[in-house]
Amino acid sequence: MSEKEQGFIPEQAQGEVVFYDSVDEPAEEERAENRTRIIGRINDFIARHPRLTKLGIAIGITFDLGFAAELFALKAPDLKPPTIQERLPNQSRTLTQENKKAMDQLSNEVDVWEVVGALDVQSVANEQEREEVRDLPRNLRINGFEKFDISNETIKAIIDQTLPKGFRRNISSVTYRDYAAPLSERYGMNLRQSSQEAARADSRDKSIQVIQGAKGTGKSWIANELLIHEIFHLQDWQSNSLLTADERIELLKKVVDRVISSDRYKSSYVEGIKNANKHSELTAKSGEYFAEI
Repeated sequence: MSEKEQGFIPEQAQGEVVFYDSVDEPAEEERAENRTRIIGRINDFIARHPRLTKLGIAIGITFDLGFAAELFALKAPDLKPPTIQERLPNQSRTLTQENKKAMDQLSNEVDVWEVVGALDVQSVANEQEREEVRDLPRNLRINGFEKFDISNETIKAIIDQTLPKGFRRNISSVTYRDYAAPLSERYGMNLRQSSQEAARADSRDKSIQVIQGAKGTGKSWIANELLIHEIFHLQDWQSNSLLTADERIELLKKVVDRVISSDRYKSSYVEGIKNANKHSELTAKSGEYFAEI
């Protein structure tokens, strides 16, 4: 519901390896730093997807036997995993010291890619830049609802008349697609067996898709619950282009703290998310909690 599955390798991990030619080869220290950073990212991925370990080893062996052995020696004493700050030197450099600490704490609570994603997106630098871009016009594509219970014009009216202008900056399109889809595995078997996906927001292209699972639910629920829920997904720490990097980390930290608090607002939907991987469970709950409230 919160974003599309990102395929075999997380989007942020793609393009990590840097190739050098013999004319301008980096110093040994830089080569070691690059290798450590790459190893750290791949180790994080393997920890989240242990079934892919054998495939990863096979790929490594294909290219470099020595590097493959080093790469997958996960407990080797000389391969201390790099911190989030070391993985994202450019994005994290401007954070306050408090938020750098929060970033490292979050990496132990939720999926590491949730923290990486909070920084690896377009941000404003400060309040002045936010004011300059917030009200700039943006084309919003709305289509496909002629096959659904609500017209394209009604969807447009909901967005134009009920939401802050800044929200629209983070939405590129709202479409209806006539297909069915199960909930993501990260929401757990209970929800997957009892529910089907009604809509999804994609943080990468800032699109919203309403699908077959929403049919028959009623116009009021779609207008007041479903559509607003998905729009709020596009205002979170991974999607909102009007937030600074510090604000992204602060927002993620506050939401995670609320989700694990005993006096939190309890939504049956959010509370129903169960996952054997508690990092993934807290990640999913945090994203849905923010969109629910």
